[in-house]
Amino acid sequence: SLLATNAKRATYRAFFVFSGILSLWIFCVIGAVLSGSNLGAKIDIPITFWLRINTAISSFAPGSIIIIMLSIRNANHSYKIINSLNLIIFSVCFLISLLAARGDFLIPTDTTFLARGPSYYLHAALTAVAYMTSGFLILTSIREQSGLKRLELQYLALSCGTTALVISLLNT
Repeated sequence: SLLATNAKRATYRAFFVFSGILSLWIFCVIGAVLSGSNLGAKIDIPITFWLRINTAISSFAPGSIIIIMLSIRNANHSYKIINSLNLIIFSVCFLISLLAARGDFLIPTDTTFLARGPSYYLHAALTAVAYMTSGFLILTSIREQSGLKRLELQYLALSCGTTALVISLLNT
């Protein structure tokens, strides 16, 4: 609804993208739960698909948090600079998300348990670094800003921490 009030404001667009990423991620978590073997498979899509797509989508969350932070800090700067940074950030997120497609991401075992492979742990480490980077950038930005920008960054820091905690808990 914020986007409808001022679609040109970069912060609103960035929050819209972040909300879309989290919505897709929640949809994938629900898909994984409904296709899980413990519930008698309510849908006929393998759980490995949902786990892989869930992880791939969650790869974009730290990048979108960084983009929100940049749009708050650089509200008066050129859209070309912000858009080129967005492209770079989302390209890195996309490369990290490709780890979920590797064959050694999830390794089937003799039981219904799926073992996590080297790509899974590399993805988890890179995502943790991305969240720590976004947290560091937000905290340094909070010190540099005042007024409404500082309040927006404080809210973003709280959102970033909550998102990192929830995604970490549900993806492990």
